[in-house]
Amino acid sequence: MKIKTLLTFTSLLLISSTSMAQQTQSLHLKHVRQELSKHMQNTTDAIALEDWEMVVKLAPQIGQHEEPPASEKLRILAYLGKDAARFRGYDHQTHEAADEMRSAALKQDGKAVINAYAKIQTNCLACHSNFRSGFQKHFYESLGSGK
Repeated sequence: MKIKTLLTFTSLLLISSTSMAQQTQSLHLKHVRQELSKHMQNTTDAIALEDWEMVVKLAPQIGQHEEPPASEKLRILAYLGKDAARFRGYDHQTHEAADEMRSAALKQDGKAVINAYAKIQTNCLACHSNFRSGFQKHFYESLGSGK
């Protein structure tokens, strides 16, 4: 009986310590966002230089960006609750606008590239305005792990 109790206690301790470690480490989503920021800045530069080939290359890196691992997605979705659909909607609209931007760059249509880029930026701003503060408080500040 003592062995069973000890095994149960050890298992619970391992599970809770793993859970705490996951909660205090930086979200992979932060890395994804940083990469997107870099791609957006490079796209701004390419547009300014009218380097449509570079815009064609960068658009998929924005629209088909890396995603967090499944375990992190579950944590994020649990946090978002009913707002998950809106969060995913911003991401979906960003994917579509990046596809539009790529198509416009293939045609060397600068005005259409800029319009599609503006849609991407608008979605980024809307998402950040609605979710960034809450994410920082929930996933970082409340756990004492910084930003």
